Amino acid sequence: MRNDRAIRADGQSRFVQGGGVACYLHKSLSYSILERSCNTNINLPEYLFLDVKPSSHNLLLIIMYRRPEGQLFADFLVKLNLYIPTYQNIVIAGDLNCNLLANNFESNYLKNLISDYSLFSVSFGSTHYSGQSHSQLDVIIVDSCNKIKRFCKSSSPFAAGHCLVSICYQFSNLHRIPQTITYRNFTNCDYLALTNDLTAQLSLKMPNLPTLNRDHPIYNVESNELTASLTAFYETVSGVLNSHAPLVTEFQNVLSHGLRLNCEIELKNVINCSHVPSGREISF
Repeated sequence: MRNDRAIRADGQSRFVQGGGVACYLHKSLSYSILERSCNTNINLPEYLFLDVKPSSHNLLLIIMYRRPEGQLFADFLVKLNLYIPTYQNIVIAGDLNCNLLANNFESNYLKNLISDYSLFSVSFGSTHYSGQSHSQLDVIIVDSCNKIKRFCKSSSPFAAGHCLVSICYQFSNLHRIPQTITYRNFTNCDYLALTNDLTAQLSLKMPNLPTLNRDHPIYNVESNELTASLTAFYETVSGVLNSHAPLVTEFQNVLSHGLRLNCEIELKNVINCSHVPSGREISF
């Protein structure tokens, strides 16, 4: 699948060299193309959205390219927001020319994007080398670090100073840990009754609640009086909520995230990646 640039050089018949995105899939995989970038402005990111079905799982596979100092991802995010709520398996790969090893506007923009969407960027380290510097421009971003069975990068640059990076993505058998979750259950709450009960209880238990306004600023309230009033307020609100929206405790299995697993992944960057012919895994 290709999404070439449709931009011609000024005053010439040839197309602008470079850019464009492409994706090679094994012929046994079924897929459909969801979105293509227009590629009519050389400064806009170029992308290809694919729905790939390796087995019983659907994968949102996105191939991207952004030229150096090109515009950021506003148009791309509009498209991403259309699909990300409906996919549990997501892989975004490409050269985004945002150095994740640096601390600047572009790199922080991408880091915040990854964090805001609860995604995970595989820690390849430096992926691009030049005579003066090295940087991480090439990324593979996934929906969960738990699905990375292994990953690697080439020991030397593969093309134009860029290393070849790859991952083995696992759809199922995720490591899950039991966790206790406590929350208030508002399912059967009568909000009008809650409001009336709360108003009545506050009037009954706190008739002399100080009014904090310009005529009665907070620094004129005695410390002990303020502490007692706050304690009574919290106890009253909690008591009323316990009657109308009781606390519920449940045990759930949730995906394990955190530094421990990240450290394990970091240690695996020397492992040689190879294709694993399984319906539950796919290599990129």
